[in-house]
Amino acid sequence: MKKTLILSFSALLLCTGCTNTMALFSQHASKFGHMVQTKVSHYLYGDSDESRLVSSTAEFYGTSNEEFIPLDINEINISSLESFTPQPSSTPGALGSAVPGIDSFVSPSGPLAEIFKRIHFDTDQFALNSPNDKIKLQKMAAYLKKHPSTYVFIEGHCDQRGGEAYNLALGTKRASAVRQLLVHYGVNPNQLYSISYGKEKPLSLGSSQESLAKNRRACFKLYTKGS
Repeated sequence: MKKTLILSFSALLLCTGCTNTMALFSQHASKFGHMVQTKVSHYLYGDSDESRLVSSTAEFYGTSNEEFIPLDINEINISSLESFTPQPSSTPGALGSAVPGIDSFVSPSGPLAEIFKRIHFDTDQFALNSPNDKIKLQKMAAYLKKHPSTYVFIEGHCDQRGGEAYNLALGTKRASAVRQLLVHYGVNPNQLYSISYGKEKPLSLGSSQESLAKNRRACFKLYTKGS
């Protein structure tokens, strides 16, 4: 019985010692880690008062433009484009197509540049509510109805804010909305193609509101058969 008690007491002391040893080890490891972190920071960044380790990803990347709150990607999901007139069945540049690839389409120049003017959009928007924009599109429609051998690529563009997938979807919406309104004004849908470049081709690289507004646009490239 005495031998059993002695063994039990010894085991208890051993366990207590292990616990204290682990706690002491953890404390020293924490101090060592902090020392290493401090030394690395000093080595990389020096002793400047502005040099310190950031505590979060938000602190690292900085604050974003509070005026820009992207729509949820589901709100501009490409599947919602089913309400628009379908694209032509023939793909430009494909084998057997009467229309060449997009590289053969050019930006309008001369008198055509006065007809096919850029359409601009508000942040996060693809709707065409401006009377001035509708007048522009009516002029385009009138020209295209008189020139059925002219084909148009409508490009949808966005500013630099937001993710790549988000902007590609929004650019698709913008180009498709313009195409839909041209069809509404009587243009043969087989003359109209749309494509989205998202934020990949900005007109302006600035970050001011004026620069961002220039990039939220729909542009036009033309091809006339036999020209």
